[in-house]
Amino acid sequence: MRHSTEQRRLLAVLVADIVGYSRLMAQDEADTFYRLKDFQSSLITPTTERNHGRVVKWTGDGFIGTFDSAVDAVRAAIELQSGVAAAGASAADDRRIRFRIGINTGDVIIVPGDVYGDTVNVAARLQALAEPGGLSISTGVRDAGRGKFSVEFENRGELNVKNIPDPVGTFNVIFDPIAWTMGRDVAPAQPPARRNRYLLAAAAGLLVVAAAGAGWYLLGSSPRSPALSSRQEDLPARMASAVPELSGKALENAARAYEAGRAHKAQAASPDPPGFWRSSGRPTAENAESAALENCQINYGRPCTLLAVDETLQPIPADRNWPRRDMPRARYSAASIQRKFRGMYRRFASGLTSSATALRRPRRPRPSPRSAVASLPLSAPPASARQRRKR
Repeated sequence: MRHSTEQRRLLAVLVADIVGYSRLMAQDEADTFYRLKDFQSSLITPTTERNHGRVVKWTGDGFIGTFDSAVDAVRAAIELQSGVAAAGASAADDRRIRFRIGINTGDVIIVPGDVYGDTVNVAARLQALAEPGGLSISTGVRDAGRGKFSVEFENRGELNVKNIPDPVGTFNVIFDPIAWTMGRDVAPAQPPARRNRYLLAAAAGLLVVAAAGAGWYLLGSSPRSPALSSRQEDLPARMASAVPELSGKALENAARAYEAGRAHKAQAASPDPPGFWRSSGRPTAENAESAALENCQINYGRPCTLLAVDETLQPIPADRNWPRRDMPRARYSAASIQRKFRGMYRRFASGLTSSATALRRPRRPRPSPRSAVASLPLSAPPASARQRRKR
């Protein structure tokens, strides 16, 4: 019997998995977890949706996505691998997050929150055959994407994969991550005449600007003294202004740790309760800012204020009242953690109450074997008249 929510569609299925996920979690569980969450929110989901796909489900150390077009699936996979490579360029080799990706196209069964079918199983086997940071596709996907990208397809032949009865035609996609990160869409060259007109117009504009500047200087206008940029000001001074309860040594240590952090990075502060939170090694400055504010709010239980992002320091408010930024995702996470621990405490307290009640309840005395024998009748009751007639 067919379920009402079951659907069958012809889709391209993308299966991605992190290389050495267990090792990364064993080395630094918190860092790996937050970096994976950053990739999910800032890279994987936007890249998938930008290429007309959707993430069907997260698998802990990877994800499964579906696309209406095999071309869109290959483009999303290349952009994803290029973005991951760029984000991990400054990390140590044993701390880099790398994905293996496999793509197959065919008929799949769609249910809410998952996909099933032989097409999904083959995509998972192709993912296992891919190189770290690489992409393996089936013959059908290669045929659909051939000539659509500036990539090469390496034919690996018909491979026998686990639990798949027929050999699978497999291709590796060879691409340049740096070129895809910078973008290959270059504007077409303009005709020489139009280009010359543009060059002449630009040169004339530069001459006008130079003449105006020279005239302003010769007329004796005194230039204003340039204001100090926020990069030239002191980070410990901002920390002391935002968290006045902490001593100078703590401020110096926090500022020194921030200066030593890898870009992209951000520094958040909690005035009450006093403390700091730093995020570093993030893929973008915006991601570092969100991570610092969210983790600071989760750790200290209240919204925090932002002090610095990369080399840019926030200006000190005139009234010394730093604005707090309430992060909705952090508020939801903190509330869910509190609900979880409240539920655990209630169950624990309920168990203690039940145990104490059972201990206070008086026990009924058990009859001794001798009293049980004494309570038995000495002779059987007399039979009734009907029973005597039956006999």
